[in-house]
Amino acid sequence: MMKREVSIVTGWGGHLGTGHVQRMAALACHINRNTPFRAHLVCESRPGFIPDSLNGIIAGEIRPDSAFIIRDKRDSTLREMDELKALGRVIAIDDCGPGREQADLAIDLLPNLKYSIYDRDLFIFGFTFADSVMKLGASVISKDIDFAVYCGLNSPRQNIDFICSLLPEKSTCAVLAGDRSYLSQDGVMTPLKRSYAGTLISAKVLVSHFGITLYEGRISGCRLIAINPTEYHSRLSDIAGGGLDLVNLGVIDAVDPSPARSAISGSLTAGIFPGMEPRSINGAIQKGLELFMSRIRSFF
Repeated sequence: MMKREVSIVTGWGGHLGTGHVQRMAALACHINRNTPFRAHLVCESRPGFIPDSLNGIIAGEIRPDSAFIIRDKRDSTLREMDELKALGRVIAIDDCGPGREQADLAIDLLPNLKYSIYDRDLFIFGFTFADSVMKLGASVISKDIDFAVYCGLNSPRQNIDFICSLLPEKSTCAVLAGDRSYLSQDGVMTPLKRSYAGTLISAKVLVSHFGITLYEGRISGCRLIAINPTEYHSRLSDIAGGGLDLVNLGVIDAVDPSPARSAISGSLTAGIFPGMEPRSINGAIQKGLELFMSRIRSFF
C-alpha cells in the first residue's frame, strides 16, 4: 500500500526563532490542500500562532506511514540525519550541518555562509503572513504607517525601546510582538488592530533582523533596515542585502545611534511608497510554494 503521509520535522523558540515552523506550517497546509498526501508538523510543542483548526497537523513524532521526511531545523549532525534516514528519504532545508551531505535532497531557501542559492524565486513565506494576506481581499492598501518594527520572538523590551528611539519624532510606528503588538502615534500607544500582513503592507519601512520577516516586508513593498541580535545574523544580512535592497546597521549592541537615525530617517524620505494589492502578493506566495513542490515532486 502506498504511503500517503509526510512528516515535517521542525522547531521554534530559542536559536530557531519562529521562521522555520512558520514556513513549514505554510508548506504543510499547501500539501494538504493540493495533494492526496497528509503533511504533519513534528515539533516538541504546539506553536502559539497555529489556529485551533490546524491542531490536527501537529504530531509529537514522525508518522510511521511517511512517504518521506522534510527537516527544517537548521544544522543537523550525522547522527540526527542517520536516524531520520533509517525511517525514510529525507529532504534537508537550509541545513549547513555535517548531516546535510547524507540527505537525499538539500534545498537552500535563505542565504547562508556556506552554500549558494541558485533559484531566488524558490521561497516559502510564513503561515501567519500567507494566511492573513489571503484574508485581506483585493482592495489596494495604502501605506499609512511609517515604520513596522519586529525584534523576534520574546525579544527583550530594551531592544524594542532602543530601536524605537532611533525612529524620527512624530512618526507612526507599529511594533509587531504577538499579543503585545501596539501602534505608537504622536506618543500615544494603542493595541495594534491590524493583522500581521495588513500591518506590513501598510508600513513604509520595516526594521527587523535577518530572517523571513525581511522577505515578507520586501514583498509587502517596505524599505528594509536590519538591526541584528548577533554577528551571525548580521553577516547573513550582508549576503542577502543586494537581493533585498537592504540596509544593514549591524549588531544591536554595537549600533551607533547617530548614523543609525540618519539611515532610518533617510529610508522614509527617499521616495514614493505606492499602495499594494494583496492579490498580487498572494500570487507571489503561491508561486514560491509551487516552485518548491516542483523541486520535490519526485518524492511524491
